[in-house]
Formats: sequence, structure tokens, C-alpha cells
Amino acid sequence: MTINSYSPEPKLPDNIARIAREAPGDWALSQYDLDLTIQMRYAGEVLSNRGMTAPNNRTPRHFNVPCYYPFTDLSIIPDGEVALCCADLNAANHLGNAARSSLSEIWQGERATEIRSAIRTGRENHPFCVGCDFLPLSIHHDICAAALRAQR
Repeated sequence: MTINSYSPEPKLPDNIARIAREAPGDWALSQYDLDLTIQMRYAGEVLSNRGMTAPNNRTPRHFNVPCYYPFTDLSIIPDGEVALCCADLNAANHLGNAARSSLSEIWQGERATEIRSAIRTGRENHPFCVGCDFLPLSIHHDICAAALRAQR
């Protein structure tokens, strides 16, 4: 699970600190190998276009590669909304709310299942993902390695 904390303060907001204290605790997903990452972000930080939702980078890019994040990661924004992935900064693809539903219910829920089914064969099958320039690290590595080989 990845939590992006956008805050002008160099400390975790109370709701995120609570999640960090409880992880994995009594979460429904604790039967699995659960990894928690909390990323402290700066409000003006320039990242990828994040599905064209980044306020300082809305340039669409098209990659003909699958994205694995919706199949491997669960992202929760500070108000408890569960986002499609870490690129879904404001949970535009609302999957549920961690304060009202268990993480297991959200992960296995109809909305999450439908989106994963749509993008299983390509990013172009979901409007949020089609112009996203966020690449899983393994794919990014493969693309960079191929580019370096082509320069030889």
C-alpha cells in the first residue's frame, strides 16, 4: 500500500499516522504479505502527469505497455478515499473509503475489479489510464535498457 502525503508540514497528518501505527494490525488484508509505503510529498513537486491530474503537468503521453499498479498496489489519500493507483492523486477513480469499508472489500469490490478488467489488455481501455505517463519501474527499466542498446 502506498500513501502519498501532500502536506506543507514535515509531519504526518493524524489520520495517516494512525494508519502507520495500525499497519498491518487487524486489517482484513493482514493475511497477505502487506507492504506499507508512506511518501512525503511537497505541494509544488513536479511528478509525472499522474493520469493528467497533476496540477503542474497535464501533458498526455501514450505508452503501449500495461500498467501493473492497479493489480499490485492500493493507494489511500489522506481523507480515506482509496484511489486506483498512486498516480490517481485525488482518487478520481474512487474505489471506496478506508474509513467505511475494509481494505479487502475495496480491493475485491466491483469498481476495482471492473477497472482492472478493463486495463488488463492495455491502458487505452480506461479513460484515466490512456494518457498516463507513469510507468512501473520494471517497465521503465526495460525501456531505458532498450534505448541504450539502440544507441550502440
